[in-house]
Amino acid sequence: MKRFISVFFLLFIGCILIAGNAQAKAPQEKTSKQQTVKVEKEKAEKKARSAKATAKQAKTTTQKVNVNTADAKTLQTLPGIGPKIAEQIIQHREKQKFSSAEDLLQVKGIGEKNLKKLLPLISFR
Repeated sequence: MKRFISVFFLLFIGCILIAGNAQAKAPQEKTSKQQTVKVEKEKAEKKARSAKATAKQAKTTTQKVNVNTADAKTLQTLPGIGPKIAEQIIQHREKQKFSSAEDLLQVKGIGEKNLKKLLPLISFR
């Protein structure tokens, strides 16, 4: 009987320790989930701000930019075009004028996504 009580007591203590350990981990898991949700929310907000900025920039540009004649400063008013890409556009058109939007894909730094943003804002003649 003493042996039974000793074993029972040890099992009881073990269960208490396991339950306490599980409770100690629960707040950490909750905090981790909260951090993940917070990071995802921040990413979504950043993406929304970027889309709003692109839309705002598109609205402020009333005339289309002719990529064959625009200077670097004017090219930089387009979304995704900074000084480096603007200079690359100018260097490319000095060798060969752009005749279509697809020609811009030959410029390093302009990909499909960037080209989609540019299409309503650019012209070639």
